[in-house]
Amino acid sequence: KEISLSQNPLTALDANSFNALNDLTILNLGSTKLTNFDFLKKATKLQTLNLTDTGIARFTDNFFEGNLELVHLYAANNKLIVINTSAFSKVASKLVSIDVSRNRINHVDEDFFTTLTALTAADFTCNQCISQSFTTKPADISKQFEVCNSSSSIIISSALTLMLSVLAKFL
Repeated sequence: KEISLSQNPLTALDANSFNALNDLTILNLGSTKLTNFDFLKKATKLQTLNLTDTGIARFTDNFFEGNLELVHLYAANNKLIVINTSAFSKVASKLVSIDVSRNRINHVDEDFFTTLTALTAADFTCNQCISQSFTTKPADISKQFEVCNSSSSIIISSALTLMLSVLAKFL
C-alpha cells in the first residue's frame, strides 16, 4: 500500500494515524510542514519513505526504530546538519539507498557507511563542507565511499554497483 500526503500543509499527525495501515510500504510526506515524526514508529512494513522538503533538521537516535523494513530514504532539501549512525541503527542491515542532498550536512559519523551494510547508493550532493573517506568490507565486498568537499558533486563508488552495471551490459 502507498500513501502520498505530499504538498499538503500538514503540521502534525496523530501518533495513531497509521495504526490501521499495517501493510503500508510507501509513504510520501514530501513538501509537508510536519515537525514530529513519532507516528512513523507504527509503520512497521514501511520500505520507502519520502521526507523531502519537510524542513526536518535532525534524525534523532533510533528515529527509524519501528521501520525495520526501510529500504529507501529520501530526505533531500531539508535542514539536516549531522548524520548520526545511531539514528539508523534499526535499519542498518536493510537500507539500500539514502538521498540527503541539498541539506546543510557538515558531519557524518565515521562509522556511518560501515554500519549501513546494505547501502549501495547515497546522495550527499549540495551539502556544506564534507571531507571524509570511508572504506568498509561487508560480506567480502569492498565498498569505498568518498564524500567530496563540493557544492555540486559527490563521488560514491561501489565495487558491487560497478560490477553489476558491467555485468548488465553483457547480459
